[in-house]
Amino acid sequence: MIRRSLLVIALVVVSSAALAQNTQLRRPSSNDNGDACHGDAHRFCQEVFPPQKELEPDPFKMLACLQAHRARLSRGCDEMLRNKGV
Repeated sequence: MIRRSLLVIALVVVSSAALAQNTQLRRPSSNDNGDACHGDAHRFCQEVFPPQKELEPDPFKMLACLQAHRARLSRGCDEMLRNKGV
């Protein structure tokens, strides 16, 4: 369970880091597991992102935020979290 949670957290951090490097935003698809929660994270969890764009959000706060908004998450994000045991 902890291993799966850490994997999900790592995926959220990686997708956030990729966004910081990418100047053109794109809507994640449910087929792209690394970015499945990218849009939801930005839609529901803005308060988790630090003001400095070069810093990454706290992965535990991000996971908690996504779980708090579980009923409103996109199908792809919800499915990815369920597949990871979260």
